[in-house]
Amino acid sequence: MDRLVAERLLAEAEALASEGWKWIEVATDLPYGYSHALRRLTGDPAPMTEEENAAHAGLLAEYRALEEEYSGQDEFPEEIDARLGQLEMAMKAL
Repeated sequence: MDRLVAERLLAEAEALASEGWKWIEVATDLPYGYSHALRRLTGDPAPMTEEENAAHAGLLAEYRALEEEYSGQDEFPEEIDARLGQLEMAMKAL
């Protein structure tokens, strides 16, 4: 069981490392008092460049135009729904 848990944690650590994390440690157990004097750190995202702002604005304009065009319908057509999903992912990536 320990081996399976360790393999699963290692797979999750590798997935996080691919997102750009520089240091990742996985463990099934933590030593007593490990959290003493620790505090939560929150980061601020880096500001977007002018090119990124322009790209985001273009994606957002297309997204809103598609939403407005199909706003009267109960459901979006499949290809429009797929395109909206692509636009959302592209905006998140920026």
